[in-house]
Amino acid sequence: MQLAPDAIFGLRHQREDGKAARAYFFLEIDRGTMTIVPSERVRDCEAFPYRATILRKLYAYADSYRLEIHKAQFAIGLPRVLFLTRNAARAAAIQKAATEFVIKPLKLSTGILLFGVLNATHEPLAPVYKDAIGQAVPLVQPL
Repeated sequence: MQLAPDAIFGLRHQREDGKAARAYFFLEIDRGTMTIVPSERVRDCEAFPYRATILRKLYAYADSYRLEIHKAQFAIGLPRVLFLTRNAARAAAIQKAATEFVIKPLKLSTGILLFGVLNATHEPLAPVYKDAIGQAVPLVQPL
C-alpha cells in the first residue's frame, strides 16, 4: 500500500537542555471528501486496501512505522503524521478512528498521529494539536 502525504517537512528547534533537535512530519490535509471508517462489510472485503479512506491511510502509516520506511527512504528519525481538517468534529472523528482501529490494537504511541483544525487564525506552531487520546501536543515536543 503506497502513501503520498500532502507534504513532508521538518522543524529544527532548541530543546530545554539547549541542544538542537529536529522533528519530522508527514502532513495530511483532509478536505472532508474521504470516508473516515467504512462499514464493516467494506473493511472485510478484498478491495478495502485499494479504497481511498482515512482508515486505510492510518493503517498504511502504521505499517510504514513498523517497517521503518522513514529510515530507509528518508534517513530520518520517527516522523509524526499531522492530520489537518476544516472542522473540530471531523478532526475528532478521525482521532477516534485512529485510536480505536490503529493505536490501541497495534499498541502504537499515541503521539505519532496528531490532529488539528485549519482556520484563518491558526498559528501552525502553537500547541493546538491533539494526539490520539486527545491531549494537546506542541509540534516540537519529542515523542
